[in-house]
Amino acid sequence: MRALAACSALALVLAGCGSDVAVQHLAPMDAGTVKQLSADDALLMAGFLVGIDAQTLPRFLAIFSRLLDWFMQEHAAARSSRDFLETLARQYDAIAYRVRPPARAAALRTYGEALRTHPRLITMLPWANVAVMTVLGRNSRVKLSRWREALARA
Repeated sequence: MRALAACSALALVLAGCGSDVAVQHLAPMDAGTVKQLSADDALLMAGFLVGIDAQTLPRFLAIFSRLLDWFMQEHAAARSSRDFLETLARQYDAIAYRVRPPARAAALRTYGEALRTHPRLITMLPWANVAVMTVLGRNSRVKLSRWREALARA
């Protein structure tokens, strides 16, 4: 249950908009220090929902990493939670998929960042998606999804 709460809190971080309420929730206390997320950073993170501009991907990943570090400081048990790590792998996959315009280089950068910062994700990343996104591109992943759906209905 704790892992579910941890995953939900990180999802809220990703879904946060630039409102004062979202920014307040993203500013946990740590030894008397307030961790702050600027309104601009919160708006950039909202791109997780609508698409991440390829130009801002490096900044998006840096903020994502910072938020994840803050989260892990507050919820140390998440580090050893398989459920949390699987969710984190899916979130990196979603980031790679949501970059606009889609580019193989952006997908490589995203998956590379995932493995560089969280080596344990190597067993949890959806490798079929990784291969399609980095070798064939996002449009091929869309086609593959359609083929899977068609096969499932048949």
